[in-house]
Amino acid sequence: IRIAAAALNTSIGTTHRIFREYLHLKKMIAKWVPYNLTDKQKQARVANAQQILQEYGPNWTDFMQKLITSDETWIKYESDDTRQSASQWCHIDDNRPEVARIPKQTKKVMLTVFWDCKGAILLDYYVKMPNCRGMDGAHYANLIKQLRSVLGRKRRGLLQREPLLLIDNDPINSTSDVKQILRKSGMN
Repeated sequence: IRIAAAALNTSIGTTHRIFREYLHLKKMIAKWVPYNLTDKQKQARVANAQQILQEYGPNWTDFMQKLITSDETWIKYESDDTRQSASQWCHIDDNRPEVARIPKQTKKVMLTVFWDCKGAILLDYYVKMPNCRGMDGAHYANLIKQLRSVLGRKRRGLLQREPLLLIDNDPINSTSDVKQILRKSGMN
């Protein structure tokens, strides 16, 4: 607005009113999206959901009560970039612009969350060390051990019902350490 006001030789208030009332523009803050899925990824998700429905159809609630899922995300703890800085003027009828999440930085921590239909079960914060890609299989295998221990305290009886653990296809989740712990823990 300041640049437009200077170029038009008008006040900021007048320029703002022109943008809103005559040009029908408004400043929108960009909406963060974690990433965009490819068509192939979307189709795989639909296929997986259909397989689950076929397998558990009428026993849907039993499935949901046995399901434990996890996800990891890097959290920056020093950031100059904000959604505010990505805001822009758009027509009133336009959707909010999207901006990808902030790129990788050196000062960050990986948050891993395990949860079920009742809520969070286990949270883990992994601090990235210099010259390290991220979490390794041994650390993730240790998380599975911790999860089993926590389940005994927080979700009594779930271990006897053979919980279903839904994890993503990250390479660390398919290491021999993790596979061995999953077999021993009785989680599918």
